[in-house]
Amino acid sequence: MKPILAILPLMAAISLSACAAAQGGDYPSLAKRPVEGRFDVAPPSVVVPPPGPLPIDLAGRLARWESDAAGERSIAESVDGLPEIYALRDKLAAMLAAQVNVLAGLERQLPGQ
Repeated sequence: MKPILAILPLMAAISLSACAAAQGGDYPSLAKRPVEGRFDVAPPSVVVPPPGPLPIDLAGRLARWESDAAGERSIAESVDGLPEIYALRDKLAAMLAAQVNVLAGLERQLPGQ
């Protein structure tokens, strides 16, 4: 087992020399180029002005939003014409269902069905 341990440093040295020899090829260097140093400047600081004062009627706005959120109103009550649109949609869906039933009855009467 000891002869193997003696060979390990030699094997490591050979493999590292192969890596060093490969660096001299046609590949570009990863060293920093002169143009890359131009962008090492910190950006200028930006001064952000503080926000203005809060609106005078902020308490009123918050109370109005709270009452709007707490109300039991549905979307149908809050949009003009929406209840009529829903009623027409339901009527058209019922008409479609009736037509589908008629077609299904006619298909059952066809020979071979």
